[in-house]
Amino acid sequence: METAKKKTIFLVSDSTVQSYPRSMAPQCGWGQLLVKYMTTGAYRVYHSENSSFANAVTYETDTVKIDNRAMAGRGARNYLAEGRFDDCLAAMREDDWLLIQFGHNDAYKAKPERFCEPEEFGKILWESYITPAREHGVHPVLVTPIAMREFDEDMICRPSFNEYRLAMLKLGKERNIPVIDLGLLTADFNTKLGPEKCKHIYMWVPEGMFEGWPDGDQDNAHLQYSGAYLYAGLAAGALKGIPGFPKEVLTDDVKTATRADTAFFR
Repeated sequence: METAKKKTIFLVSDSTVQSYPRSMAPQCGWGQLLVKYMTTGAYRVYHSENSSFANAVTYETDTVKIDNRAMAGRGARNYLAEGRFDDCLAAMREDDWLLIQFGHNDAYKAKPERFCEPEEFGKILWESYITPAREHGVHPVLVTPIAMREFDEDMICRPSFNEYRLAMLKLGKERNIPVIDLGLLTADFNTKLGPEKCKHIYMWVPEGMFEGWPDGDQDNAHLQYSGAYLYAGLAAGALKGIPGFPKEVLTDDVKTATRADTAFFR
């Protein structure tokens, strides 16, 4: 397939989806590894050709391109204010796809440039993301924010930032927008693993093991490579159920969310 005719899947989100340089290993966003479920062979990685932002990374296979525009510390409001989505819109072509995952930073009241109420959150997504994308002939998909490594007294992990998750689900229902409930999928996956094994998903890294993290880390929000790989698999599995999504770009071994394999950590 010629490059000019390949569909592009754009990812607009925060640090849980972002692509990271090798110097920050093992930190990894699930958007960085979505390509693993779209090819079994080699693929190209390069700075997104039409972006003025240094963090934009494209992964190109024989059949599709994944343009990851996710950036740490951004919610729906400040991502927009910085011109990041305008930058993305300028690169979009008819029949491309757009995955939007926000919620983590939008709930952070201590950072007014990020914070917005859940009711306003849905309005921003509709007016400033979904509507312009559709005007470009692009297919938008909402993705609820991934769960944090948080467990209640019954050792159950619940979806995080639930008000924002529910706002996305409501918007999807009212406006006929596909929604991948990655918040619920990842929370259920974490519950199956339990809090100790979940440390292999999130940035729980020992002191002295990684050059970029000499003091180690105990982070319940951000992902390391193994978690990003698994969560990308959950997202890819959910994409199989989205009407109109080009399933031919997915590899044959993409699993559905209900079959996510916890044996990875045995």
